Amino acid sequence: VIGSDESGSGCIAGPVVTASCCVRDNAADGLWIDGVDDSKSLSTKDRERIYEAIVQNPSRYLWSIQERSAAEIDEQSATNATLNCFQDSIEDVVSQLRAEYPHCQPYSIVDGHRSPKVDGCTSRPWKQGDAYVYTVALASILARVTRDRHMALAAVKYPLYDFDRNGGYPSRAHTEILHQHGYSPIHRQSCKPV
Repeated sequence: VIGSDESGSGCIAGPVVTASCCVRDNAADGLWIDGVDDSKSLSTKDRERIYEAIVQNPSRYLWSIQERSAAEIDEQSATNATLNCFQDSIEDVVSQLRAEYPHCQPYSIVDGHRSPKVDGCTSRPWKQGDAYVYTVALASILARVTRDRHMALAAVKYPLYDFDRNGGYPSRAHTEILHQHGYSPIHRQSCKPV
């Protein structure tokens, strides 16, 4: 089962990031990472530890991380950009699976209300799937850590916007900063209150 999740779809700045992940057949028994859960319920330290356990073990996990910039989100809409991003990350993992297991029948679970159409792979949405499906929880961690790292760099590049505090999410303080300084190059101009 390929699990997929996103980070940043509800933001007003920065990219939307999707990740898809599955456990290899030969790694399924006894190789679970301790503490895996929905990324929102984990500490930054635990998310980083689990992220590294995934990406440093290609013999155990297949994964793909995709993103869409603020400009792409403005051009496509947040919903379409996110679905296209999901489609790319799922198709990438399906391609990796088929390279090793040509006759496999991949199945994808996407956290949320919608899932993209993916050729050769059944894909279904599952609200709060990251709380119930191990690979969706892994994907949520991959997406969250990737986006958090993007926003940490943005905080250094654009210090006026407090991205280290708000992560690009809307808040009263973030809106006040926008009124004071205007938007940055990574703000989504199609999103309110930008």
